[in-house]
Amino acid sequence: TGGKNNYVTGQIGVYQPTSDLDNGDYDTGFNGAAAYGRYLAPNLIGEVMIDYIGSKAEVEGSNSTLGNYDQDSTIGATGLLLTLKGEIPAGPVDLYGGFGVGLYLVNISIEIDSDRLGKFEEENDTDTVFGAHISAGANYNITEKFYVGLEGRYRFTGDVEVSDTVGGVPVSYEGDL
Repeated sequence: TGGKNNYVTGQIGVYQPTSDLDNGDYDTGFNGAAAYGRYLAPNLIGEVMIDYIGSKAEVEGSNSTLGNYDQDSTIGATGLLLTLKGEIPAGPVDLYGGFGVGLYLVNISIEIDSDRLGKFEEENDTDTVFGAHISAGANYNITEKFYVGLEGRYRFTGDVEVSDTVGGVPVSYEGDL
């Protein structure tokens, strides 16, 4: 609308785990993204996004090798998302909703601080998973070429399977994002 056919945007926000990650005691984490969008029609947008989500879980335990230990498991996913959005201009605000698909490269990294062996880190297993998402948001147009906005995105993904053993501690995650 009004001469804007293409846009580039950056996003920063929070990632709130639900479903399997929430059940695995993963905490609220980070979400960051960069996107390129193109108006396909006056109120229809196609968007390509590189997205990152990350969340951490903390566990305490003990075994014969490490003694007592604290384990921080960080699960991160880098996604390539394709989204189709419908937009409704409402004065200086543009309201939108959309749906799309994504391919996510997921990894888990572990940091263990133990009584006997000290502190160590390891990048562990990776997996790739396909997903879909829905989104809704609003942008406030400060000028014709600059805006700020708020967006929510809900993801539906297949199950991720990552596992390894670090210092005799089995580390794994199996579930959706």
